[in-house]
Amino acid sequence: HVGHNAVVGKRATLANKVGLSGFSSVGDGAVMGGMSGIHQFVRVGALCMIGGLSKIVKDIPPYLMADGHPADIYGLNKVGMRRAGFGASARSAVRSLYDELFRGGLPFRQAVERLAASEKGSDPVAREILSFCGESKRGVALWTKGHAFRGKDHEED
Repeated sequence: HVGHNAVVGKRATLANKVGLSGFSSVGDGAVMGGMSGIHQFVRVGALCMIGGLSKIVKDIPPYLMADGHPADIYGLNKVGMRRAGFGASARSAVRSLYDELFRGGLPFRQAVERLAASEKGSDPVAREILSFCGESKRGVALWTKGHAFRGKDHEED
């Protein structure tokens, strides 16, 4: 189901029984697992991977993976980024940016503002991520429930 005023990006994949509430959006190249649902006004960023049966109640920024009821972010979508042509250095830069956003010790909105004003914020991909996070109406999902940001799943291949 795609609700009123919902937007689905180019090359996005929606599996069976995905539900998009009104005014929600799914970014270019994102993948929504079966029977997942998005609350109204919530956004899923470009190249995100959302697990099946997930309940998305907060924005999921670009290039991340999320799962759960409600959904938590659990990692960077390295495979999707690689398939989309992002090189190892670009993937590493995105991971570093998210590390600072989620683990830098500042409140999230302050971290977004600080990074946007820094040299890192001048990179086009960083601008996309920081703009997405700064424009959130319902808040951004965070790494929670023990999902580690660092670890084997997040090392470069």
